[in-house]
Amino acid sequence: MSQNDLSIANADGATVRADINAALQAQASHQSGTTAPSTTYAYQFHLDTTAGDNTLYRRNAANTGYIKVMSFDETYVDTKTDNYTVDEADLGKTIAFNITAAKTCTLLAAATAGDGFILTIKKVSSNAVKLTIDGNASETIDGATTIDIADQYAGLVIACDGSNWHVVGAFRDDDSYVLTDGATIDWDVEAGPVSEVTLAGNRIFNAVTGAKEGGHYTLVVIQDGTGSRTMTWNSNFDFGATGAPTLTTTASARDVIPFVYSNSKMRAGAGQLGFTG
Repeated sequence: MSQNDLSIANADGATVRADINAALQAQASHQSGTTAPSTTYAYQFHLDTTAGDNTLYRRNAANTGYIKVMSFDETYVDTKTDNYTVDEADLGKTIAFNITAAKTCTLLAAATAGDGFILTIKKVSSNAVKLTIDGNASETIDGATTIDIADQYAGLVIACDGSNWHVVGAFRDDDSYVLTDGATIDWDVEAGPVSEVTLAGNRIFNAVTGAKEGGHYTLVVIQDGTGSRTMTWNSNFDFGATGAPTLTTTASARDVIPFVYSNSKMRAGAGQLGFTG
């Protein structure tokens, strides 16, 4: 690890050779050190070796500041099991969350991350607990202060513009999100746009959360081994002139009900009722 001003002074042959070697070594190590080189040039690289940083920077065209390029950490897929706050050394990494309870991944301040900071955040655990991605303070991610992920192997690729964060890629598996059965049932459609619930009694379905105008969502209602379970729907659900569907009462039967979210209502489409097993 070394730095050099890259200016070879006039001197005797041995001194010039040593100076050239020092300059080449500095370039080979990306002008590495815990502080930036004292002499800088447009587009020059600098590897910050400060503990916890290990970030490669490039001097901008005007030679007035640095742009983050990539992390030089030697672990690029980093597994977390608890709440975590992203830091500068996470540039370009995949943060994989293997969690057993709801946790939060808090992004670093956009001004600290800088324009072009990009990373992948993914939930790898198979349970239905939520991973919440939270912008720093009031900063947003595609206009939202938080985004929830519930599916196993689902995640986001996000990029910073220096002021806020943007989703540039999203992925999820094709499995349904299993809702928690109880006297009342909640559905966060952002976390699980395709969801299912098994009824072990007569239930009340609460208003959904996380819905987006024009969003398409599907609910699968499953009777338990006893059957004959009924559902009372919140006024957030609109089943039109035909009214709420009568659920199939056969034990273990499945009713599939599609929805479109429009004008603050979950508008039901033609459900497919009475699937067996």
